[in-house]
Amino acid sequence: MKTLAAIIIASAFAGSTALAAMGITPADRHFIRSAMEGGVSEIALAQQVLRQTSDPTARAFAHRMIRDHSQNDRQLEQVAQSLGMNPPQHPDSDAQQEMQQLAGMRPEAAAREYLRYEVSDHHKDIADFTQELSTTSNDQIRSYVQASLPVLHAHLRLAERDASNDSGAR
Repeated sequence: MKTLAAIIIASAFAGSTALAAMGITPADRHFIRSAMEGGVSEIALAQQVLRQTSDPTARAFAHRMIRDHSQNDRQLEQVAQSLGMNPPQHPDSDAQQEMQQLAGMRPEAAAREYLRYEVSDHHKDIADFTQELSTTSNDQIRSYVQASLPVLHAHLRLAERDASNDSGAR
């Protein structure tokens, strides 16, 4: 039993050492995992909105999220795989909770709630990406974040505009 524990500890240490040699910190790993979950979540939420509402504003925003996050997810997967990380298969817990909430709403209310959620979520994403940009020393991660931030800012502007137009109230 002690031998098994020693192997597990040695493996964990070797993994940490290998990641450190690549310039990957635990915070970088957490960021990558969160960003990958966020992409999966954005697509899942947008697909639900497309199924649930006919509101043209919410639908246009959802189509944009699917297009942009599909492209972004492919870029992030390449970075993650080069660092030995696998992409998640399911939305994060916040998105799952939001999806359940949307499912219980009438279509016009779901359109409004989706856009409200997207404003809040993109504020958080921008803060997380900005923090990662200031702390990472990994060139791949830095490049990914620098390319992603303008897209996140564009999404935020669109979500704020669409939410302020009271989508779904028509």
